[in-house]
Amino acid sequence: MVVDEIDLGHESGQPIAPFKGSKFIVYPNQTSPLDIHDVKECWFIAAGSGIVTCNGATEKAVNPGDVLFFNSQQSHQVFNNGPENLLVFSVWWK
Repeated sequence: MVVDEIDLGHESGQPIAPFKGSKFIVYPNQTSPLDIHDVKECWFIAAGSGIVTCNGATEKAVNPGDVLFFNSQQSHQVFNNGPENLLVFSVWWK
């Protein structure tokens, strides 16, 4: 798995956007680490396919164009069940 945080820039020492962002790739037959945190997060599925698990139980198939929202303290991870890399863009905020 590869994670790249996206620098949204700063102006006068303050962030330009009220959120942070990243993109990550989950390789075929791999799973992202279990993630749980105090911020809200939104995933945009750009390529590939997978299965998202929320709070250890809920499973949802995802494909390009899908958007997912995770509330604060909601655990989440994704398994790439397809033959291509799964590319996800993520934004998070308090």
